[in-house]
Amino acid sequence: MSVKRQVSVNEELDSLQSRDDTQFYNKVSTVLDRIIDKVRDTEERLTAAEQSKIDQTISSGSKSNKSTTSSKKKAENPFKMPEIPPLDNQIDEKQIKITPKRKLIKKPVKEPTMEEVLDALFLLQREISDIRENQKEMEDQIKQIQRLIE
Repeated sequence: MSVKRQVSVNEELDSLQSRDDTQFYNKVSTVLDRIIDKVRDTEERLTAAEQSKIDQTISSGSKSNKSTTSSKKKAENPFKMPEIPPLDNQIDEKQIKITPKRKLIKKPVKEPTMEEVLDALFLLQREISDIRENQKEMEDQIKQIQRLIE
C-alpha cells in the first residue's frame, strides 16, 4: 500500500513540473506582445511617412524632377521594416535555469503521520488543478495571439 502512495506522490510531483511550462508560456507571451507593439509602431511610422511623402510631392509640384526623385529616395528609408532579433536573444539564460526552491534537509526528519500525508496530497492536488487551469488559459491566449499575427 505504501508503494502505491509513493508512486502517486511521484506522479503528483512530476505534474508539478508543468509550472516551468507556464513560466515558458509567460515568457513567450511577453515576447509576442513586444513583437506586436513593434509591428504597430512600424505601421504608425509608415502611415506618417506616407503622409509626409504626399505633402512633399504636393509642395514640390512646381519644382524640378531632380528634387522629387531625391525626396523619394529620402522617403523610402522609413518604409524599411526594423529588424526583429530572434527570440533566442530576448530570453536570458539566467531566466531559463531552474534553481531548487527548497534547501536539502541535512537532519533526520521524523516520519509524517498518515493524516499529514493525506493533507499534503490534498494540497498538491489543489495546486495541480490550479496550474492546469492556468496552463489552459495561457494556451488560449497564445492561440489568440497567433490568430492576431496571422
